[in-house]
Amino acid sequence: MKIIILLGVVTAVLGYSYDDARIKGDFVPLDKNNDGDLTLDELFTYFLAGDENGNGKISLREFADGLRPGNYSQDITRAAYEFYDKMDGTTHGFLDPFTVLHLFKLFDDDNNQKVSLGEFLKAAREIIQISAHETGVTI
Repeated sequence: MKIIILLGVVTAVLGYSYDDARIKGDFVPLDKNNDGDLTLDELFTYFLAGDENGNGKISLREFADGLRPGNYSQDITRAAYEFYDKMDGTTHGFLDPFTVLHLFKLFDDDNNQKVSLGEFLKAAREIIQISAHETGVTI
């Protein structure tokens, strides 16, 4: 379920003022071994935990269930979900392990197979700008 935290970056940003401290708060639980870096394995572990029915896909309902309860409107949740759904260039109607892979590549700025907090923050800022533009949400 905690991969939803990572996937929820857009939702969070669309739902409240952008704040580095809050994004850092989303990073910490994803860093399972507390080494200061996220690995693809850590992200896949959390993705699988969010897949409530075990079909290898995250539905809109599973995505919404993984968010902080009551913090986001349905419109904001759907906009974030749709942003992630089309990361690979195709809209499928679900998030799958390829979504995690695309997201990891986006975050791993130096291609060292790890995502530092600095890379996470930088990518989150870029995602915020793109998603705000695409959804028409003012940040």
